[in-house]
Amino acid sequence: MENIVFIPRKSVELVIGAGNRTFHTQTHKSFFIGMIKTGRVKLRVGNDIRELSNGMCYMVPPDTETSMCPVTPYHYLTVCLKSPLGGSLEAVNCTSLAYNTVTEFCRLCDAFLHTGDENIFVTSILSLFWPERPSVSTEDKKTKTEFVSEAIRYIETHLSEDVMVKDIAKAIYISQFHMCRSFKDQMRVSPKQYILQEKIRMVKKGLLSGESSAALSAEFGFSSQSHMGSVFRRLMSISVSDYLKNVR
Repeated sequence: MENIVFIPRKSVELVIGAGNRTFHTQTHKSFFIGMIKTGRVKLRVGNDIRELSNGMCYMVPPDTETSMCPVTPYHYLTVCLKSPLGGSLEAVNCTSLAYNTVTEFCRLCDAFLHTGDENIFVTSILSLFWPERPSVSTEDKKTKTEFVSEAIRYIETHLSEDVMVKDIAKAIYISQFHMCRSFKDQMRVSPKQYILQEKIRMVKKGLLSGESSAALSAEFGFSSQSHMGSVFRRLMSISVSDYLKNVR
């Protein structure tokens, strides 16, 4: 018996299953990206036949005959990108995917399972497997703006911490690569640079209010007072002490 979780949306579907089901020969109008998380199967895509096991991915273009039969019980993920989007994609060589790509695919599926956010999921999947693919619609551009807005909100509420780019991407359910690219497109600086700029902006306000450098360095997540001073000088082209002399 197979256990299945099915999440349908307008442009994408996610199927998560476990069992020993055989998928007999069939064709679809959509583009499929799949992964065998555990277990082993024999997969046929067109004339290509191969065995897949733990952590291996595959792609099935539209109108391509495919079948799959179990060698052992297995656990799988399948993302279905519907037409017309699916018809515009070309399969990539999944046998050479980096480990980070495979783990990010799992993370994105898990995030979609919990949030159901179609736009973020589709955009992140496209960015992960086809990073050079240009945006083709105003909806893509709007989604990029939304990503950046969410990233900025996250940064603003975590300025007192050692904010990591990977944590921002994880919090807004997007790949780190896509988040950095979208952020720089919109803000003209990298997320890391923006974080430091915002921290120093708040440090300047604190200094003008009479707070000490030691207190501010701790308040805004710098490793030490000297670290804060170094970042301050690099961004402001002036030391903290000289800055205070000039504004008093």
